[in-house]
Amino acid sequence: MKYYDFKGGRALVQQNGRFFFIDLDGNRVGTETFDYAWDFHEGWAAVKQNCRWFYVDLEGNHIGTDTFDFAWDFHEGRGATG
Repeated sequence: MKYYDFKGGRALVQQNGRFFFIDLDGNRVGTETFDYAWDFHEGWAAVKQNCRWFYVDLEGNHIGTDTFDFAWDFHEGRGATG
């Protein structure tokens, strides 16, 4: 298991090739695991599942219904997608 630094009150964890988030108390956030994920920025994180990228909030909820070929971190209220 690999733990990444806390950003935005959440840390990314990699276990058995899958990714998920934990909170400051070490509790898992949400129930999903992801193919890949970026750290939280401005309360949102870009995550990849089934070859598609989307955003989740600090509680692990999907933001919107759109999915993308790729998604980058949020900066100044915007997330770049492709």
